[in-house]
Amino acid sequence: KTGDKSKSRANGIKVRRYVRRTPGGGSLVARSLRLAKSQWFILAVFTSIFLAKMNPSFGIKGGPLKPEVTVKYIGVGLIFFMSGLSLKTEELAAAAMNVKVHVTIQG
Repeated sequence: KTGDKSKSRANGIKVRRYVRRTPGGGSLVARSLRLAKSQWFILAVFTSIFLAKMNPSFGIKGGPLKPEVTVKYIGVGLIFFMSGLSLKTEELAAAAMNVKVHVTIQG
């Protein structure tokens, strides 16, 4: 049921009100968990910022996170790897078969 129609009187005038019922009601905990599940990325960003603010020595140069290595090599490599996973295999195979373009570019 998506809504109820009810009649009431306001200042002696009949008023028809429409009350919309949204799916997924429930307790505050259940709604909070649904929100956290649907907005996981922004929550992870804010959590990372909060943790960095609480313990900035963790990410300093030469610290345990080693940002001079993790950001330069591992981070960039992960970005390229994840973007490569989104490629369709048919398009990748077609691009790999275009040998003339590869030879021209590589010299």
